[in-house]
Formats: sequence, C-alpha cells, structure tokens
Amino acid sequence: MRSQLAFLALSFFLSTAARANTDVKVNGRAYMPSCSYMTNVTGDFEVTLQDESIAWGSSVDLIFGFFGRGERGAVLDWTQKQELQMPATGPYRWSQRVTTQLARRGGPEQLEALQFVFRIREASGKERYLRGGRGEMAFFEARLPTSLRPDCVRPGQEFPAYVPMNLKSVHRN
Repeated sequence: MRSQLAFLALSFFLSTAARANTDVKVNGRAYMPSCSYMTNVTGDFEVTLQDESIAWGSSVDLIFGFFGRGERGAVLDWTQKQELQMPATGPYRWSQRVTTQLARRGGPEQLEALQFVFRIREASGKERYLRGGRGEMAFFEARLPTSLRPDCVRPGQEFPAYVPMNLKSVHRN
C-alpha cells in the first residue's frame, strides 16, 4: 500500500512537472505596408511552443483563427481558420509565423486577436491537443496591445519590431 501511494505521488509530481515545462509565447506587430490613405493594416504573429513533454519525432501543428468585429459590430470568432505545421526550431521548441490583414481600408472587418490550439502528433500515431485549458472548447488567445498603433512602412524602411502579446486561456462551454 505504501509503495502504491509513493508511486501515485511520484506520478502526480512528474505529470505536474511536465505541464510546468510548457511555455507558449506570441509576439506580434501591426503595420501598414504603404503610407497612402487607402492602406490595409497587416499583422504578423510569431507563435512559439516550448514543451519538454513532447517526444522526439513528434510533429506540431498550429490550428488558428482570428477574433474581431465585422459589419455592424458582429462578433467574428475563429474567422479565417487555418492549420500550419510548426517546424522545430530547437530542442523541444516549435515556431510558426502567421501574417494576415487585420483591417482592410473601407472594409467592415477588424481583427483583434489570434485564437489557437496546438495539435501534437507523436511518432506512434497518437494525437493530442494543447488547448490552453481544460475542456474540448478551450483555446489560447493572443491580443495585440491596444496601445500599439500600426506604423506605416515606406520603401526601404525596416518593419516595426515585434512586441510580446497578451496571452490568455479561453474556456467555452
């Protein structure tokens, strides 16, 4: 009995430690690729997953969409949904860059946040999701800081630097 309790305590500790070694970061930037009046606002996002519990030989996919507002204030949830494979960029580390139009000049749609989950496919064929929370409907959401104003980029100028984005877990029923 005592050895069973010790095994259960060790298993709980190891599973907690593995979860504690998961790090998700998103950096973003917003800019206008031209300085003319009728310019769209472009958003670039760098999503990085660092997780030592993911076995060697596994692949990681980024499944994402955007949150925003549409015509007459309609809520856009998981709009422009896509899936991209995330290349390994280091030991236990995967990264992917996503670019989209956050706002089109004269268009009603304005995107405010990146919504995403990770699909992990192990070499054994087992598939699991990292959702940012418990439950089938949980996901990560990364918002550009509201103080970030899009810079206009003139030919020959450098793009604005990436800034850390506010990341949160969203749980839906």
